[in-house]
Amino acid sequence: MAKVPTPEESGRSILNIFADFGIGPGEVLPRNSIESRFLGDGGRARDTEAGLNLLLEEGSIKPGRQPNTYELTEEGFAKM
Repeated sequence: MAKVPTPEESGRSILNIFADFGIGPGEVLPRNSIESRFLGDGGRARDTEAGLNLLLEEGSIKPGRQPNTYELTEEGFAKM
């Protein structure tokens, strides 16, 4: 049985996706780009959600101005 990632591990993976896209503080990434990469790397939808929720709660990302986008914060950038 495959190991289920913790929300922290999923959050780290999502921050790595921001880094892979070259996203800096104040820049946004569409949710579908995050999900496509996360799921393409073998992740599960519920783990994507858990990681996004954790990053939102801790202030690493915030909702973007456009629907279904996330903005990387300075705090999140510092963790990359």
